[in-house]
Amino acid sequence: MIEGYKLPVLKRTDKGAVSTDAEVLEQYADMGNEFAKELMNYRMLYKYISSYLEKIPEICSHTGKLYASFNSIGADSGRFTCPGSQNWQDEDRTVNLQNQPVDETFDVRACYVAPEGWTWVKADYKQQEYRAVCNIAGEKEAIAKFKAGVDFHSMTARMLFDIPETQEVPKELRKIAKVVNFGLNYGMGINTLAKDIGRTPEEAKALYDKYFENLPNVRALSQWARDQVEQKEMIKTYFGRVRKLVWRDQSQKRADMIKNSGFNTMIQGTSADITKIAMLRVKDRVLDRFGEDVVQMKLQVHDELDFIVRTDMLDEVCAAIKNAMTIPTPEDWVDFEVDVEVGRSWSENDHEDWEGAFVTDKFTAWNEIIPARYQSYLSVPNYSATW
Repeated sequence: MIEGYKLPVLKRTDKGAVSTDAEVLEQYADMGNEFAKELMNYRMLYKYISSYLEKIPEICSHTGKLYASFNSIGADSGRFTCPGSQNWQDEDRTVNLQNQPVDETFDVRACYVAPEGWTWVKADYKQQEYRAVCNIAGEKEAIAKFKAGVDFHSMTARMLFDIPETQEVPKELRKIAKVVNFGLNYGMGINTLAKDIGRTPEEAKALYDKYFENLPNVRALSQWARDQVEQKEMIKTYFGRVRKLVWRDQSQKRADMIKNSGFNTMIQGTSADITKIAMLRVKDRVLDRFGEDVVQMKLQVHDELDFIVRTDMLDEVCAAIKNAMTIPTPEDWVDFEVDVEVGRSWSENDHEDWEGAFVTDKFTAWNEIIPARYQSYLSVPNYSATW
């Protein structure tokens, strides 16, 4: 391929062969090579076919059903993981339901259909991690905009590119802002940011500086988290869950990466805690209340919970789900709000927004937001007094 198209060798494998991995093909595609684009598309479709269309029916073949297993502390951040079977011959074969693709051209999730007389309900948090970082950092202006219903990525785009409120945010600039929000909150380097947004390192550095100039409390919290790891080799989520981050006796590069991961752990870990608190509330207020003849929780995908609900009880159960998952917060925070969608299957193409009435709880104290029998597990350190 390289010789035939007279393309430069960009990378070699460990054995010295010319590499055509995804990163290299993407660079060739950017050079205008059509074959590289087609090869990338072929590999994507082949992965879908081999991973889903062929293997998943094989898993179902001996029982007619598909099973998943979930590990509540499978990720370092505290998020659930969904490990699938490594051996496809296992009798108790399971599949990773957290990695089912969301793709307009290959809608695997449309294969997951609610039974007759039931409706699929998807409930997921609105920009959960961005709300968490602004809440913990105390970014009052950002919190006020959240409360006013402003989209966080659009807000960031206006901030980075000086877009006036009277002008609509262009989609391409919102997309860049989304990458900046995700990357800078989780320790992405300048060079990686530049590559991901298609800008020079100098342009990426300017966006980086402008981002933190406008969100100084987020910058301070990020530095505080790094200092905590440097001094104590550990970090806590807002709700007190501890992760050890041992950086001593590591290379300089590895030590820096570990120190920088403290902020990621605190924010993503706090978001994971919120989701787990929501699951406890859902069990108490929805599953135990209505019973499995009316509602069943099927999936947990990071900040999303999925259910099947008996269609004749849809409004009542959706109201209870939204009440349970909308975590009340102190007055100077923005609530962790939830979008609820309903449809025939898991596919977003089947969904429509559920907009029924529901009751929002009033915040009184953190240890009262979950059912009484779980309250002893909740411990909230006073971050605002320490950074």
